[in-house]
Amino acid sequence: MDFQKLNEIASNTFPPCKKWKDLEKRSFIIIEIKKVKTDYGKRMVFVIDDDGEKFQIFVPTRVSNPLYENEEMYYNLCAKANKYELSIMHKGYGKFEFV
Repeated sequence: MDFQKLNEIASNTFPPCKKWKDLEKRSFIIIEIKKVKTDYGKRMVFVIDDDGEKFQIFVPTRVSNPLYENEEMYYNLCAKANKYELSIMHKGYGKFEFV
């Protein structure tokens, strides 16, 4: 078994995670939306492309819970994200809006 290839796959699996408070107040392009299960329950993660630098950020539960409940809305957002048509505007203190 080639451990070098396996280690390359493992190291490139997840983009780094950032917190909302670390983001600048501006818009970001969402390239993927993922459903994840954590110790704190079901959550959503946005994968964001910031001028070639990819990172992920956990979506607040006030947004992720309705997306879990409404599959149609979730799939519509995923389709837009896959086409690079979905952006968020960060407004500070964990507040954002889709643009």
